[in-house]
Amino acid sequence: MRRHHAPPDLPNKRLAIICLDNDNINLLEDDEKGRELLSKTYGSLYILNLDEYSNLSDAGLYLLDDTYLSNGTLLTISPYDTNSYSEIANARDNFSIQKAEYFFEFCQKLGALYVEMKDIQIKQSEDEAQATIKGQGYGVSGDASYITKKSNELSSKLERKLKLVRCTPNLDSAKKLMLSHNLNGDAIFRELFAMRLHELAESGTGIAEYERKLTLVKTYEQSLDYALNLNFPSFAIGGGYAHARRERYECISTIRVTFSP
Repeated sequence: MRRHHAPPDLPNKRLAIICLDNDNINLLEDDEKGRELLSKTYGSLYILNLDEYSNLSDAGLYLLDDTYLSNGTLLTISPYDTNSYSEIANARDNFSIQKAEYFFEFCQKLGALYVEMKDIQIKQSEDEAQATIKGQGYGVSGDASYITKKSNELSSKLERKLKLVRCTPNLDSAKKLMLSHNLNGDAIFRELFAMRLHELAESGTGIAEYERKLTLVKTYEQSLDYALNLNFPSFAIGGGYAHARRERYECISTIRVTFSP
């Protein structure tokens, strides 16, 4: 069994990381679900041996929050940075915050004078809401009070304004950020970049103000879907996993960006 190897370089070989010590890794061999789980380590699951690594940075990776790694902690890779991870229960919140931070940095590199993120909304598909209402929920997804509470929580973390006195555009740097953080798949990033490129490099019509809806995290994200479909023995997974399986939502924000006339 491979238990002392370093994390793979290829991100798709470590979409999810399960944290276990030697004793619990050994238990996997004697459990049917455990043996199935071990077979996934040849695919996209990595077992972080807690007797070898006391924290994720020792393995050359980092966490998006201050999660304490213990037996059963499940981490999932960020869609926007292949070296960063979040504990599964907090992943949607953390990925939303991370994308928001990249958006503000992106706009700064484009030479924006003012950037605002407001009107945070939490949405679910009708099918997803019905599925979670029928599940084990206790004020979780599909519950109107939960949606309101989650929207308010994320609003306090995401709503912000940035005013810049003077900012010199750097299109090369903006493009590099967009490509290196897998943001070129987002139409808002592509459109803003294309319009600024047209204005600054091709002497096109200038942008006075830009306002759109930006999706910060989707209902279905590749790494989250992979992690949430793994079948863990009860002794090998923490409580955050069950919570994350009940909490599927999309986070959307209104963004407003202005540039100098």
